[in-house]
Amino acid sequence: LLPHPAHGHPLRIGRDPASGLRLNHETVSRVHAELRHQGGMWVLRDLGSTNGTTVNGRRVVGAAVVREGDQVGFGRMLFRLAAD
Repeated sequence: LLPHPAHGHPLRIGRDPASGLRLNHETVSRVHAELRHQGGMWVLRDLGSTNGTTVNGRRVVGAAVVREGDQVGFGRMLFRLAAD
C-alpha cells in the first residue's frame, strides 16, 4: 500500500534494518530506492542499487512517476502498488 501522502517524508526501501520498507532479499541493495509524494504525484527514485529498480518492466534511471496499479520491482522482488 502506498503511504498516506500527508506522511511527509520519503519511504526508504532496502535491506537496511532502518528502511521504512525492509526487503530481505539478496537482489535488493541495503539502500535501494525511495518513494516520495511530491507535487501531487508519487515519485520512485533508484538510489544507485546494484540490481536496479523497475516500473512496469522498465528500468528506472534516476526517478519515475508511479501510480496505483503499477508494478514496481526492486532487484527480483515485484510488487503491485495499491492505495487504501
